Amino acid sequence: MIRIACRKYSTGFSHVPVLLNESTNALVQKDTNKQKFFIDCTFGMGGYSEKILSRSTEHNVIAIDLDVKATQPHVDRLKLKYGQRFNFFHSNYSEIRSIVETFKNQNYSKFESLNFIDGVVMDLGVSSMQLDDASRGFSFRTDRDGPLDMRMDQTSSSSIAADIVNSLSVDQLTKIIDEFGEEKHGKRIAVAICRYREQHGPFTSTSTLTQVIKDAIPLKFHKTSTSNVATRTFQALRIFVNDELNHLSKTLKQCSQIIKTGGRLCCVSFHSLEDNIVMSSLKLKNNNNKPLWKVATKEILPSKDEVESNPRSRTAKLRVFERTNHEV
Repeated sequence: MIRIACRKYSTGFSHVPVLLNESTNALVQKDTNKQKFFIDCTFGMGGYSEKILSRSTEHNVIAIDLDVKATQPHVDRLKLKYGQRFNFFHSNYSEIRSIVETFKNQNYSKFESLNFIDGVVMDLGVSSMQLDDASRGFSFRTDRDGPLDMRMDQTSSSSIAADIVNSLSVDQLTKIIDEFGEEKHGKRIAVAICRYREQHGPFTSTSTLTQVIKDAIPLKFHKTSTSNVATRTFQALRIFVNDELNHLSKTLKQCSQIIKTGGRLCCVSFHSLEDNIVMSSLKLKNNNNKPLWKVATKEILPSKDEVESNPRSRTAKLRVFERTNHEV
C-alpha cells in the first residue's frame, strides 16, 4: 500500500486518513463520465472528500461534520478548489436523510426521490487533530493537559465530560465505563473517581483524571496492556457525551433510504462497539423480509506499512456493503 503523507494545514494540526485508498476505491467502484453523488459523513480535514472529488470532475460530495473549529479551514479550502461540487453541512450525520433532502431541494430538484446517492463513507471515532488539540479534552496524554470537554461540537450546550465525572454516582459511572469502554476495571475506576472528588473537589483537567484512572488499576495490568490504561475510560466518556452509538445506529438505518441500488456504504470502525452496530445494519430487511444490503467485499484491515506509519490505524476495520434492489 502507498503510504499517505501527513499534511499540515492552517490549524496547526495534522490527520492521516485511515484506509483512504481502500475506502475510496470501494466507494467509487469505477470512474465514469456520469455524474455521481457521495456523502462524507465525517469530513474532518477533508481527506476522503478531496480524494473522491479529485478522481473525476463528475463527482460531487456532500460533507457532514459537527466540529466547526476543526473543519472550517478545510471546508473553505475545498470550496475554493472544487466550487459547487463540494457542499458542507454543519450537523450530526444522524440527520443524513434531511441533509440529502435539503441538498436535493436546493440544487437538484430534478431527482424524484432521495435515493440518488452513489455512496456513503464513514470514518468513525475521534480524529488525530481532535486528540492532538489539548483544548478539546479528548486526550489522556499528560503532555496534552486540557479541560474535560470531549464534545464533538463545542458550539452545543450539551453536557461535557467534567459534568459526568463530577456528578454521577459510582454505579452510574461503572455502567458507562463498562458499557462504552468495555473496561474490566470499571468499578475500581468509578470508585476512585468518586473518592477523588470527595477528597479534592471536582475534576477540571484531563491529566488529573488520567492519573486517578492509572492509580485505580493494579500495576500488573499496566505492564500487560498494549495501550494506555486510561484509553477505555476516555473512550467511554467520549461516546457517552456525544451519544455516538445511538447516532451511528440512526444513520445506518437512514442510509438504505438514500443510497441507490448498487451504491456502496463504507464504514471504518475502530472498536467492537462500532463494528457490531455496523454489522447489524447488514441484517436490515424491508417489510417483505427482503435484505436491503449485501456484503460487497470481505473486511479490509490496514497494511503493516500503514500501521507503522500511522499507529492509530492499528485497530481500524473497513466494511463495505452494497445496496440491493429491494425497496425499503
